[in-house]
Amino acid sequence: MRSHGLTRTELDNIEQELRKARDMAYCPYSNFEVGCVIYIRGTDEKGSPKGPDSKFQDDDYLQDRSYIGANIENGSFGATMCAERVAIFKTLAAVDRQYADSNNWTALAIVGDIQGPDKVITPCGMCRQVMNEFIKDRINFPILMYSPDFKEMKIANMDELMPSPFELND
Repeated sequence: MRSHGLTRTELDNIEQELRKARDMAYCPYSNFEVGCVIYIRGTDEKGSPKGPDSKFQDDDYLQDRSYIGANIENGSFGATMCAERVAIFKTLAAVDRQYADSNNWTALAIVGDIQGPDKVITPCGMCRQVMNEFIKDRINFPILMYSPDFKEMKIANMDELMPSPFELND
């Protein structure tokens, strides 16, 4: 199995946050609840990830952080938002732009009420494209995908989930 670099305590905390996120899902049409967590490991020293113009205080990045998202459906299905994109956009809105990419994230995890032989959820294509925009380390950044009961977990990276991503040429 691919390594994820997380401690048992971190995995337990991520699972707890995933449960909260999934419970927040608004899905009256599909009844398919999905939760996502972007986990950012804290640091041990002051002056950690923030720039001189940061609105955050010295202690803001010392503690572990989790940004959660849940799927939000809409009667106009095109306006529906997946849990992964909600979590990513919440993270981007909450942290300094220079720390918004995955160089400062530790992991992304998702869980959904998927049924069938392969009960571990994977991100949809649109979410994979958004993830590709912000997950810079395509090989080592762990994407944790859980079964609804948390008994199974698969780990992937962006190269596996999206081997040929769309990117605008510079």
